[in-house]
Amino acid sequence: MNINGACVPNGPAGAGRPFPATATYKNLPTKEVFSRNFKGTDKWTIYVSDLDTMGPAVEGTQFCITLKKDAPCDTMAELMPEFPKWSVALWDPNHNCCPVSNSSNPSPPPGRPPRSPRLPPPPRVPRSPPPPKVPRSPPPPRTPRSPPPPRTPRSPPPPRIPRSPPPPRFPPPPAGCDTCYQFKVTPGPNQPVLNYFDNDANCARAVAVWDEYFFNNPVIKPFIQSGFQVVTCDGDTAIVCGTYVSTISADEAASLANFQLMLELVFQTAGGCPSNLAGYSLSLTSTKDECGAAFDIFTCTFPPPPFPNCGPCNNQTNSIPFAASQVITTRTASASSTYYCIGIDTQTPGPNTGEYAKYCAKLESLYKAEFWLDYSKRWLIKSIASFADDGTMTEWAATWGPAADNSLRVTPLKWDLDYVDANVPSICFELANSSGSILDITPRPTERRLWYSLFDEKQMCCPTSSSTTL
Repeated sequence: MNINGACVPNGPAGAGRPFPATATYKNLPTKEVFSRNFKGTDKWTIYVSDLDTMGPAVEGTQFCITLKKDAPCDTMAELMPEFPKWSVALWDPNHNCCPVSNSSNPSPPPGRPPRSPRLPPPPRVPRSPPPPKVPRSPPPPRTPRSPPPPRTPRSPPPPRIPRSPPPPRFPPPPAGCDTCYQFKVTPGPNQPVLNYFDNDANCARAVAVWDEYFFNNPVIKPFIQSGFQVVTCDGDTAIVCGTYVSTISADEAASLANFQLMLELVFQTAGGCPSNLAGYSLSLTSTKDECGAAFDIFTCTFPPPPFPNCGPCNNQTNSIPFAASQVITTRTASASSTYYCIGIDTQTPGPNTGEYAKYCAKLESLYKAEFWLDYSKRWLIKSIASFADDGTMTEWAATWGPAADNSLRVTPLKWDLDYVDANVPSICFELANSSGSILDITPRPTERRLWYSLFDEKQMCCPTSSSTTL
C-alpha cells in the first residue's frame, strides 16, 4: 500500500524496517508490518508477507491494518499520500503478479440542518445605585529627609590582561558501524530442517553471489571500512559481517545493493521455487536496522495439485451447500490402528464466478468425495468408514482411479441436506499406527495437507480444498 513518507519513523533511507502498525487476515494476526522506500525516491509503501492463501479461499476474506497510537500518522487522512484516494497491490509468492486496486473513501454524510435561533433573554431589572462614599481626610504632610553625605569616589581597577585565544577545535572523525547480513532458510509448519548451506554447492553459490554483487561491487566498495569478505555457512544460514565507514555510508551502500537479486541468485528462484524449497521461507536480512538495513523475504509455497482429474467443473469451495472440514480429527480404530477423519457439514453457498454456479448452489445431494492420496501406498489404508454424529458406522469400499491420478473415491454417498444436517457425518481412513498418519501417504507428504474434492452425481460441481491436523 502506498503511504505518505512523513508517516515512516526516522531511520535509514531506502531500507525496509518495522512500521508502527498491526495487521490481521481472516481475523488472525499476520507477520509484522514493514515499510520500504522505492530506490531512494520520496515514494514509500507498507507491506505484509506470508498471508499464505490462494484460489477460492481468498473469496470474502478481509485484511485489516490498525495504526498504533504512537505512530507519526494515526489517521488514514495523514497516512494516504492523496487522501481520500488509496492504492493496494497484491503479490503472488514468486513476485510475478501484482494487481493494483485503486479506490477512495465514501463521501461524507450531509451536514446537520441549522439550529433554530435562541430567544433573547428577558430584560434585567436595574440595580439601585450604591450610597455615596464619604471622602477620607487628607494624610498629614511628611517630614523631608536630610540629604545623604557625598560618597568617596573609588579608585579605578587595574587594566585586565587579555587571555590567549583557545586553539581551534576540529570535528571528530565519523564513527563506523558494524553489521552482518545473513541468507536464511526457514521451514514452514511441519517442514523439516534442511541444513541448506551445509551443502558445498549451495554454500559456494552464496559466496560467489556475495563477492560479485556486494564485496567486489565498485559502487559499494568505497563505503566499506573493513570486513564483508568472509561468508560463513552453517546449517540453514550463510552469514557475512563487516564495518561501514559510517552510518551514512551504510545507508548509501544499502540503497545501491540489489539485495532482492542476490536472494534470487543464491536460492535460484528467478523462474519459480525449486521443488526442494517448497514450504520454506527464504530471506536476506541485516542484523542492525540502523546500519545498512536489508529485509528481503521470499516464500516458496506448494503449487496447486493436479487434482481432481475430470472435465470442467466448478471447483470453488463455496459453490455447493456442502463443505468439508479443514481440520483432520482422529479416533481409535483398534489397539494398533487409528481412524483419520474429515467431517462433512452444510453451508450457505456464496457468490462465485465458477461454471454452473446456479446449478451448484441448488444442489440437494452429495454424491461422492475424492481424496488426493499416493496410489503406490494404497495398501496402507486398512479400511474406510463413515461415522454419524451418534456413532453409527458405515463401511465403504476403496475405489481408486488410474495410478497416475492418485485419486481415492468414496462413492456413492448420496447424502442429502437433511441427512448431513442431522448426522454431521465424517469420512474416516484406518491406518496402522506403524504407518504414520494420513498425511504421510499423500503424493506430497512434506506439504502436510490432504487435498479433497466433493462432487454431485453429474460431476458439474467439484469444490476443492485441503485439510491438515492441528
